[in-house]
Amino acid sequence: MNTDKLNYINVGLMFLAYLLAQAMPVELLVFSYAVVGPLHYLTEIPWLHKRNYFAAPRNEAWLLWLLAALSVVPALMSICTMTAVGFALCLVLFQQRWRRLAILALLLPLVLLLNSQKDVAVLFGLYLTTIVHVFIFTWLFVFSGCLKDKRISGFIALVTLTLLAVSFFVNPAPATHYVSSAQFVDNAIVGFGNLQKRLCAMVGWTFDWNGYVAITRFIAFAYTYHYLNWFSKTKVIRWHELRPAALVTVCLIYMASLTIYAINYKAGNQLLLLLSIGHVFLEFPLNWKTAGLIMKELRSITAKNCTLNPSLEV
Repeated sequence: MNTDKLNYINVGLMFLAYLLAQAMPVELLVFSYAVVGPLHYLTEIPWLHKRNYFAAPRNEAWLLWLLAALSVVPALMSICTMTAVGFALCLVLFQQRWRRLAILALLLPLVLLLNSQKDVAVLFGLYLTTIVHVFIFTWLFVFSGCLKDKRISGFIALVTLTLLAVSFFVNPAPATHYVSSAQFVDNAIVGFGNLQKRLCAMVGWTFDWNGYVAITRFIAFAYTYHYLNWFSKTKVIRWHELRPAALVTVCLIYMASLTIYAINYKAGNQLLLLLSIGHVFLEFPLNWKTAGLIMKELRSITAKNCTLNPSLEV
């Protein structure tokens, strides 16, 4: 599959996620997170492992797993996330173990200081592992592909993703005629209630049924497209090329997760929390590399424009 075809497929997936999110936001969010989410974690983690978590050598990458395990304790969530973000940057920038560990030791006091600031703690403890991961980082991946490939199809995908996301916040449709079962609403609140309430407050919406549905539409869209985007890139990511033993392990864990979610959604959230947070933390080095790629491409474009237009040079 060539790049243009993949970009246009992703445009189609964006519209699919958008239409489903508008029509059945609560149901889509619950389904995507419980059914598609675990398969995403289970296929991305082996893919990251095979590529040394984009932090060669990967000797200290296990610390990201340790931080993920500690972060399941709510009081430690923001501290662990901040530490993981900083340490992931160390994994990308430095090859020597002593430098990585030394900077990690210096990082901890700064993390504790930042964690005392409520807004910073909420950013890292709530937003970064949820909406920032599934939407902002996904947007940056699309943007980096657009800059790297320099294809019209990539630009169309980027603009489409941006406009669809913005549309959720421009005159959101009232939820007067939308009805969801109490079970679906309860399940959505179990996993995302605090996020929805805070996002509503951030954009100035009342957290009533209209506000709840409006913000859930955006969250459902973001999560669903994030997962669909991953599974669309079989030729690029090659996540499907798992070894037979790994494939069997993934299938068994996935079937077990579906069974647990079907029996008790809250228990499924709790038991899959480590995998959910773990795949976010393990992706941080890739996020840093993507940010670096974007900066490199933007500098290249700026330098080229200055060469073509000497009057732009300062």
